Amino acid sequence: MPKRRSFGHTRKLPSGRIQASYPVKGGHRYTAPYTFLTERDADAWLALEYTKLQAGTWVSPKAAAAKKNIPTNFEQYAKRHIKLQTTHSGDTLRQSTKDLYERLLKTNLADFSHLNVEDIDSSMISEWWVEQIKDGKKTQPSKAYKLLSAVLKRAAGEKLIPMNPCMVKGATSAVTGKKINTPTPEDLALITKHINPRYKKLVMLAAYGGFRFGEITELRRKDVKETERDGKRAFEISVSRAVTLVRDKDGKKVHKVGKPKSAAGVRLVKITSKLTPVIDEILSEAGPEPEALLFPAKIGHAGARGKDMHQRHDVFMNSWRPALKRAGIELNKYAPHGLRHFAGTYLHLAGANIPELKVWLGDSSTSAVMRYIHPTDRADKLVEMMVIDLESAFDSDGLAA
Repeated sequence: MPKRRSFGHTRKLPSGRIQASYPVKGGHRYTAPYTFLTERDADAWLALEYTKLQAGTWVSPKAAAAKKNIPTNFEQYAKRHIKLQTTHSGDTLRQSTKDLYERLLKTNLADFSHLNVEDIDSSMISEWWVEQIKDGKKTQPSKAYKLLSAVLKRAAGEKLIPMNPCMVKGATSAVTGKKINTPTPEDLALITKHINPRYKKLVMLAAYGGFRFGEITELRRKDVKETERDGKRAFEISVSRAVTLVRDKDGKKVHKVGKPKSAAGVRLVKITSKLTPVIDEILSEAGPEPEALLFPAKIGHAGARGKDMHQRHDVFMNSWRPALKRAGIELNKYAPHGLRHFAGTYLHLAGANIPELKVWLGDSSTSAVMRYIHPTDRADKLVEMMVIDLESAFDSDGLAA
């Protein structure tokens, strides 16, 4: 229960800490940007705020922001957040991530664009969330909610608002439930057989190397190294870059080469020696110079003007979908990213443990790499491989005594 005082209120939170707040002109209530260990600490903060009000030195967060030239309009403030936001490693956001956030601002978060950050409250956000998911789709709204929460968390940290009003339970982890299916070896063989021949080797290398699309389409001759494994010729492929399709300042889509998705994405991928003939063919078809792309776009495709142009995912899809149809596979059963799931699943079945999978796939977290491990139909074989001492489990009459 809130505790009334001559000035302000305090209340004990479920955590046991104390929250303090007080009213000001205009009907607004400001809450302390942090909680307190004791009632005495909360009272001291309220007394200090009361002194500021009485002395006329109290400044609203909005006025303080204006003095610092910080925009308080949500859309403008969100764009500032996107510009300033950094990753866990301290880097600014990738351009592809910035583009995604800009799209979310124009679409899912358009309802907030005309509001000031201080006018956005919890009830408004809850109603917005219910409207966003009414068609049953949750993945995109969840991304928008996480951006909204991050923006308002910054606003609270900069004391434009007393606290982050994003309190929708489960919104940050909500997903539509769309399943990424992993091709069976038989279906992979069919896809490889029926896809446009110029993509056949790309599909095989993606399936047995676990590369992301942006990684495999940026691979160059200099990244491939021949080695020997158990007396057989094999290859290792260095991943240190990835390419993404972004919009330039004029709004035109262009390819931008940068770092892989995460720091763990920089890795050396060992490729099975069974794929050596395939890689030999890839190298024989690539340009002789070290910088030559292994899988350049075909000249004339989607604006491609030369041998150094990157493959576009949407152009690749124009060959992927017909390949599924020709193979007799349901059109939307497999996505190209399913090839990476195939790689993770079958390397795990070969005996790789979780840390080994994290290194090979280039994922930094266990939860991320677990998405690439899928069940198979090996139950019959697995149960027969169970090591059980049946002699000690049964006596001469059947069951053990």
